[in-house]
Amino acid sequence: MRVLVPVDGVLGESKGSQCAGAVQAGLSGSSSESKRERFKCQLLNFILGEAKLAVYTSRRNRVAQTSDDDVVWTFSRLVRSRILIDFNYYKSSHLFAGSTASPSSVYESLTRRHGVKVVCRVSVEECCLAAGNAVGHSNIVSASCMNSAVVLFLKTVDLANGLVQSGVVIDGQLTLVSPLSAPSKKVILSNVPPFIKDKLIARELSRHGKLVSPIRKVPLGCKNPLIKHLVSFRRAVFMVLKDGEDLDLVMKFSVDGFEYAVFVTSETASK
Repeated sequence: MRVLVPVDGVLGESKGSQCAGAVQAGLSGSSSESKRERFKCQLLNFILGEAKLAVYTSRRNRVAQTSDDDVVWTFSRLVRSRILIDFNYYKSSHLFAGSTASPSSVYESLTRRHGVKVVCRVSVEECCLAAGNAVGHSNIVSASCMNSAVVLFLKTVDLANGLVQSGVVIDGQLTLVSPLSAPSKKVILSNVPPFIKDKLIARELSRHGKLVSPIRKVPLGCKNPLIKHLVSFRRAVFMVLKDGEDLDLVMKFSVDGFEYAVFVTSETASK
């Protein structure tokens, strides 16, 4: 179902009329005042659009049982990511506008901090196009497939950090982006009943490092389509662990008067 929000209901009748008039006047370039009003309407449309996307994403994830994030948290992350990407893009455009540096000097200035890694099953070209939609295609200077992942190098460290925080959308799915300077590790949580909230787990895991992806429930792996939707008692998350340590521990949670032990193992420690 599509959510329709009338402009007059948000701004009031007079403001709604002013908004429509400002957009029409702004398109014809009549005055600076009308342009300011047009910018206000554009900002309002952006907020409403992100709010609708947050409602859709949170509901879809709950139906699919992939996440229990609330709509307010999802909305704030969407707005923050969009603002950060736009800021880094325009900042980079300003820094490189009119630059007379040769392409070789751009490559020589790159460091490991300029690189990011995307674990995906698409080609390098498709991955670059998806990342370019977020940071600008001209800001990607090098890419290759390494160890079943696509490694990208961007013009600035700020652009790389922004892409790590926002992720990339590939085939309609939000895909994790990891920094090369502080590579993340996959952390597996076992013996986790479905009623234990992700927020409780994230709070405990944050003591050991930074979570760089949502906590996802691992499918049970049934082949029969009737029960293919079942999830196991395992969950997975990517983390940048403190001091590069490996995790192999037990976390205990108390829910409704019962104690539950959750086993946590990082990808390296489990091998």
